Amino acid sequence: AFLPLFFFTRDEKKDFCGNESNQNRIGGLNIVIGPNGTGKSTILCAICLGLGGEPPLLGRADDARTFIMHEKDHAFIEIELAPARDADGNPGPVNTIRRHIDRSKGTERGRGKGASTFYINRDVVNKKEVRKLVEETYHLAVDNLCTFLPQDRVGSFSGFDAKQLLQETEKSLSGSKHLYTQHLELIEMEREIRQSTGSVETIGDKLQQLEEEAQGLELQKERMEERKEAEKQIELLEQKKAWLKFEDKRNEANRLKEERNQSKKKLTDARKSLQPL
Repeated sequence: AFLPLFFFTRDEKKDFCGNESNQNRIGGLNIVIGPNGTGKSTILCAICLGLGGEPPLLGRADDARTFIMHEKDHAFIEIELAPARDADGNPGPVNTIRRHIDRSKGTERGRGKGASTFYINRDVVNKKEVRKLVEETYHLAVDNLCTFLPQDRVGSFSGFDAKQLLQETEKSLSGSKHLYTQHLELIEMEREIRQSTGSVETIGDKLQQLEEEAQGLELQKERMEERKEAEKQIELLEQKKAWLKFEDKRNEANRLKEERNQSKKKLTDARKSLQPL
């Protein structure tokens, strides 16, 4: 099992994975090797669970209570970590992390999530505080196969493609995961640029479509204006036609009136000529 850690000084277990009591003094740990059955996996399981990891990371179980020794009700893991140095090279305190697992706690549905109690330097803490200490101070993520590789997960690690290996490596380089965060930001920026490019192209196509529609509407507008002008001319011509008819009728009426007057005059003259002398 591969484990790039140089700060382990002591590993202690009791009633854990078939070991009633076991303590190892370690001067710095990088890789665990040995013949079958010598307890390599037990050490790795203890380190993973002791540093706030959960059984699925080991590829063996999904409940921490399954690691309690048979016919025992409790188990504990205690890991002593050497001082981590700050940016100026000054050593920090020795940190001792302890995880106590109680078979009677937790529920089957919850897969034993409430069965563990965590301690940092004998103070009761929650799992998040343990993970924060481990990841930010010691730059170790037990859920990252680049920094913690149990033998049962080698198959998963070998299945990583280049992109996954890069991301997992970025996660392992610092507790703050700033490289990984920046990588995700770059991916998001590239996605937004692609979407923006697609949006520009879509907007350009839409603009061209609207321009073509506008040209069509302009033609329709010109035709409507021509129609309105023609209708206006028709209305004027109809009015002129009616006026001409009126003029014809009036002229005819004047002519008939003149003829009537002449006829009346002739009648008067005829009557006068017929009177006795």
